[in-house]
Amino acid sequence: MIFSFTGYRTILWILLAGVVGIVVYTVIFNLQTPKAYFHGSRRGNTLFFEYDHDYTSNSFDEIRIEYEGEEGQQIVPIIKHDENVKNIQEAGEFVIENFHANVKSINVIYALQYDRFTAPCILNQEETIFID
Repeated sequence: MIFSFTGYRTILWILLAGVVGIVVYTVIFNLQTPKAYFHGSRRGNTLFFEYDHDYTSNSFDEIRIEYEGEEGQQIVPIIKHDENVKNIQEAGEFVIENFHANVKSINVIYALQYDRFTAPCILNQEETIFID
């Protein structure tokens, strides 16, 4: 006999601990609310808008920014249904030329896709970010 009865019990405890660990990780992962990150900075009359999301989400379904400019309310779509609407400089960065100098904050409206136990989900949010 290669293993004694104690050896089998040890192996079963290790396997049970692994299964419990995987189940706990899966439950915790599925209870987390995904987070999006945005940053806006200005260089002269150019706005650099950066965006990203955490590991609990898949991708942005939609991002648009709104602000009050010289011409009134401005709405700029960046991503719509997983496709880039505007030219993106780099992954996660968008540039607006001739951005009005008096604008100090922008509203970001976004839809963030993520997966859960039962089905894919979308988180719809609006955030106000201040421009550096």
